[in-house]
Amino acid sequence: MRSLFFIFLITFHLFADISIEEKKAQLGLSQEEQQWLLEHPHIIVGMDPLYAPYEWMDENGNYIGVVVDYMHELEKILGIRFEILKNKSWEELLTLAQKGEIDMLTSTVQTPERSKYLTFSESYHSAPTIIIDNAKGAFVGSLKQLSNKRVVVEKGYFMEEFIRNKYPHIKLVAASNTKEALEMVAEDKVDAYVGDANLADFVMRKNHLDTLRFSGQTEYVSHQAFALTKGNEPLAAILTKAMATIPKEEFDAI
Repeated sequence: MRSLFFIFLITFHLFADISIEEKKAQLGLSQEEQQWLLEHPHIIVGMDPLYAPYEWMDENGNYIGVVVDYMHELEKILGIRFEILKNKSWEELLTLAQKGEIDMLTSTVQTPERSKYLTFSESYHSAPTIIIDNAKGAFVGSLKQLSNKRVVVEKGYFMEEFIRNKYPHIKLVAASNTKEALEMVAEDKVDAYVGDANLADFVMRKNHLDTLRFSGQTEYVSHQAFALTKGNEPLAAILTKAMATIPKEEFDAI
């Protein structure tokens, strides 16, 4: 075990030695993209305050998580500043994005409805979308098995749109957050929850929801990306180029 840990430290050190200047040299931005950054050095960002372990607000009102650290690296590479808008729910942030009152959303999965008002970077992280139940019945398996069942999702999250459009016979229930959704499953108020596997696992562990179980996997994947509002479309390609300069091992280490 010690030798494996030592190898990890060496690997991380090697990738950490890739300097910001080297990453900037790899960017390959066009003149138009460079000019866009000069004209837009300050980006207003909407970030879900309840999306741990990816991003969330701590007890001191500071945003923390994998995506926050990743964005700090992107700031250094691009020479811009991300300002995270505070005290807004995910649903409120989506409304602000539709109105063009913020520049960017983080950890956003592309959907047909969102594509009407957002432009997406390449995905920086993907996770399976799973089914969770209270382990009182048979293993669910897939969304097809939930026809005429009560299924809870977080209001405004991407699975709400996909299930509503493709599985109209599922009785959809919208919860205000993941904790509330999973507690509804534990209390037998609904038959199952559907959502991001890492998000659900984090909330279950933190809140000791030990009676719940993973009971199936859907055909959907949570491909998380940066989403840009109207007028900020060039930043999607710029961020994709910046992300390409950060080795996967460095992102995993974060």
